[in-house]
Amino acid sequence: MDDLTFPDMHQLGEDRGRGNLLGIEPYMTLQDYASKESFFNKLNSYLLIARREKYMDSKTIILFPEYVGTWLVLAGESETILHAETLQAAERLMVFHHPLEFLSHFLTSREKGRAE
Repeated sequence: MDDLTFPDMHQLGEDRGRGNLLGIEPYMTLQDYASKESFFNKLNSYLLIARREKYMDSKTIILFPEYVGTWLVLAGESETILHAETLQAAERLMVFHHPLEFLSHFLTSREKGRAE
């Protein structure tokens, strides 16, 4: 953990003891989404650094990017899906690996373009 640092940190204002806002934009790799545990460990490492560097206290509000968890859809999937050449290829593989789940969701969805 000692070798972890914030690669690009900007501090605005001064500590007035009323709390702070900490925005973290984590550098994520494909392996970080391979399982819930690896995702948790990656984000937790940033929080541990923030705590170690005293950027966090009980009044800190922490912000992560809006879509940081989007690719958790890949968690627990096969290496074949993780390393698909395109997003469309990965989608097709996921449908083939989970045909009953896909069919169930497809049939109950009322969205336009639900299979696009």
